[in-house]
Amino acid sequence: MREPLTPKQMASQIDRAVVTNLDSGETSELAVKPDSTCLFFEPFEVGGYRVQLRLDWSDPDCHGHPRLDADFLDPATGRHHRSMRGHPAHHTDSTNATARTYKWLFKDASLRFRVAITWSASVSIANVTSMSATADVIRAPRDQQGMHG
Repeated sequence: MREPLTPKQMASQIDRAVVTNLDSGETSELAVKPDSTCLFFEPFEVGGYRVQLRLDWSDPDCHGHPRLDADFLDPATGRHHRSMRGHPAHHTDSTNATARTYKWLFKDASLRFRVAITWSASVSIANVTSMSATADVIRAPRDQQGMHG
């Protein structure tokens, strides 16, 4: 998928997203919020921030995968630290063109994970009947034409 997804497409096309931590093997399911183009990880604390990771399907990376966004929040107030928007850990591209794998680095934290998506699919089958016919016109040779008439 190389095109951005809208919130409506997210709701109708993605059934499930499961993250596998490549170091521990642990898995977790990502959350979807209404009217969002993101899949959300469970928030965690690192480096004095509460970090909310999310896969943003409205902003594909160089491999056509969703870009990994990190929101850095003040643990006491829950407000965004706008100064972190320029930090390299704010946006992370996938590491592989064929799989949705990511390596997120911030201070002494390193997360390596793979995201597996279960897509919704709908198929409609139309029963189409068609007929064709051919006709061969046979003319009698000239010497037999007079015999008939």
